[in-house]
Amino acid sequence: MAQKALVGLDIGHRNVRAVFVRPTRDGVRIAASGSADLVGEGNGNESNNVPTETLQQVLRELWRSSRIASKQVAVGTNQVRTVTRLVTFPRMPLDDLTQVIEMEAARHLPIDSRDLLSDFSLTDTDVNGDRIQVVLAGTSRRGVDQILSALGGAGLKPAAFDVSSVAAHRALTHPAFIIEGMDEDEPVRNPEPGTVSVLVDLGYAESRISIFEEHTPVLSRSIPVGGRAMTMALSEARGVEAEAAEQIKKQMGLSRSTSWRSPLFDDLELALQQLGRQILQSLQFFAGDFRESDIACLYLYGATAAMPGLAEVIAEFLAEQGGDSLPWKDDEPVVKCVGDIRTNEETISGVEYLTAAGLALWGVTE
Repeated sequence: MAQKALVGLDIGHRNVRAVFVRPTRDGVRIAASGSADLVGEGNGNESNNVPTETLQQVLRELWRSSRIASKQVAVGTNQVRTVTRLVTFPRMPLDDLTQVIEMEAARHLPIDSRDLLSDFSLTDTDVNGDRIQVVLAGTSRRGVDQILSALGGAGLKPAAFDVSSVAAHRALTHPAFIIEGMDEDEPVRNPEPGTVSVLVDLGYAESRISIFEEHTPVLSRSIPVGGRAMTMALSEARGVEAEAAEQIKKQMGLSRSTSWRSPLFDDLELALQQLGRQILQSLQFFAGDFRESDIACLYLYGATAAMPGLAEVIAEFLAEQGGDSLPWKDDEPVVKCVGDIRTNEETISGVEYLTAAGLALWGVTE
């Protein structure tokens, strides 16, 4: 297993998370990790528009406090709009295909061609012998340039930009990582033909749903609901500041038994229904286009996924509201929160660091 030592850098709307992975004789190990807040007094607001100077300062402090030795980074696209599409083209030499995609990308990606930065990767799917299937990804050139400016100002050297959901999938499936609650037969790691896995990144302002058919991304969609909706609902219901509501949400959670129901259910009911409906609509849209594929499992990650009992609540909602409209492999929803990630003795939170960990594996070859 060869490795180009990189730091995975996940820049979100409110936080920055980094994971540094070093090569070892047997694989890799997590050498350092850390996170820092982007939003706070003097640091802008809860949006994508954090000043470049602020991001530079946050990155410098993150590297110092986490004692990260490397300056080489692989960066996720969470903070800039990213679109992926599964597209087929006539089979041709790679150099010719690259030129064709450069000319055709704007036709397939809903981003202004003047601001479009695109790339592609080949899939293993052979379409009728004379056509080839590619995953086409596009993002905002202006957004990437702003991040590059911040990285340069912080003394960091970008080695790659990667689609955040693809990086998360890499972390879930790569043998370098041991993930609590998963074995080699986990559907996302060892998918059966004709099945898909669903990754739901629960962000603060919004979330992203990504569907992988075996190991190929076939659908990715942002939904306008995330942890903020739950925090604000709880803040209003309990009459506390948002920071206190965030702590209550993570500590009490939604866990329940047949004889006990979390008191947070009533406070968060509308926000949970909104999240459940958005996930359900995305899965129904998928089912309309990929009727022959069964959904094996839905995986939740992102800081909000740390709320105890959330996976059970989402599964229950999908079962009650989805009915027979969704093709679950086992005839009922299977929803899991990502467990902790470890390499030998080093352990990090899976829900919070999954994307950064996958980005750190960008240079790994098995």
